[in-house]
Amino acid sequence: MSTNGRVPFDYAEDYRAAGWSGTLALPPRQKKHPPKGFTGADGGWPLPADIEAWRAQGLENIALRPPPIVIGLDVDCYDGKEGKETLRRLCEQWGTPDRTWISTSRRDGSGIRWFRVPHTIESWPTEAGPGIEIVRFGHRYAVAPPSVHPSGERYRWVRPDGTDASEGEIPRFGYLAELPPGWLEGLTGVQANGKRDPGHVRPGSRAEVRENRKRAAEWIAGLPRGEPCSCTGQLAADALAAARRESGNAYDHTRDCVFALLRAGEQGHRGISGILERVRAEYVQTVGVDRGGKAIAEGEFDRFELDGAAKVMADPSKDANRCREASRDVSTVDTSDLTQDGLALRLGELWKDEARHVASWGRWLFYDRDVWQTDECLEHMTRTRDFLRGISEQMKQDEPGRAKLRQADTVAKVVGLARSNLEQRADVEMWDADPYQLGHSNPEKR
Repeated sequence: MSTNGRVPFDYAEDYRAAGWSGTLALPPRQKKHPPKGFTGADGGWPLPADIEAWRAQGLENIALRPPPIVIGLDVDCYDGKEGKETLRRLCEQWGTPDRTWISTSRRDGSGIRWFRVPHTIESWPTEAGPGIEIVRFGHRYAVAPPSVHPSGERYRWVRPDGTDASEGEIPRFGYLAELPPGWLEGLTGVQANGKRDPGHVRPGSRAEVRENRKRAAEWIAGLPRGEPCSCTGQLAADALAAARRESGNAYDHTRDCVFALLRAGEQGHRGISGILERVRAEYVQTVGVDRGGKAIAEGEFDRFELDGAAKVMADPSKDANRCREASRDVSTVDTSDLTQDGLALRLGELWKDEARHVASWGRWLFYDRDVWQTDECLEHMTRTRDFLRGISEQMKQDEPGRAKLRQADTVAKVVGLARSNLEQRADVEMWDADPYQLGHSNPEKR
């Protein structure tokens, strides 16, 4: 594909005039397979004769091998990649760099942000974090404008003010912003005085992975224990079904369910630790034979937990999303009283601030942060099922009374008895025309 009668590699001389001497040729609409011997730390720099030879071969796309004084932060924001969030987090941590030139074929925020750096720094990581790779001398090249992406989109330069550069406009090195000292130290350990911090852990290094997993393990150990809250029953059922391979691919589905459980634990939902132990046991039993031994399956589940915990820690929930039952501390799962009356009393304690039943109306009402809502969709049944399911999932398979907790008759009778709990029963006179103001057990919400 040509523009103004020129193919992308015809701009090689323009790039070289602007200082980009590492101009490499690629096949038309391709990102791979540059000429051999011109990449990596030991690669050569192309001469004019090389340029002409590649052009004669019909190579059309153009790529840039950056010199030691330039790096590119390749931020990916597509297909679920976390570049945008990682960039935001690193800007908060290390400071926001000045706006600079970006090369990209997309319009979703993805692209390579180019910066000038001291030529004396030789040891760079290969990535700054999830979704951000580092294009640098000795590691990677970058497809450059006006090359054509395999999708058909054309690469372009974006100026620091956010506008697209004109055809043939190429930034010289002096036009690129300098990478701030905070970023230099964060990525390489080189401090403002030019000395390297001996305790620095490079992003993406094995040392960083070990440190992150150590913190994740400590975080998991601190998850709320005890009897599951009424919100975790379905999460537990989904996770166990995934681990037993009842819903397709055990690896992918279990990994996703473990992340959902960790997120629930971060939000204050109780019982997550016990559920994870059960899910682990089911997963190892299910896939251990396929993996050639239980140790490999155990390692997979460890990664589910540790990598999932690291993601949750990096992106904490807002306070508004935290479990409404988080303040109710129950240190152990109580299976001493599984009678319908005992279960109804425990359900009432869980719901004491959130549910009321008006006998003359024959209705349940649930408090949803700002307002009491009439239960029009059998929410009371759903919550009761989740409550009982959560208890059953914490019990051993052959423990007496476990199977009965999942029976429809038990669900109906437990929630039926709960209507008469002191915490739940209410009469018409308790309610005002404004449902936002009256009837809540918290005096501030009456």
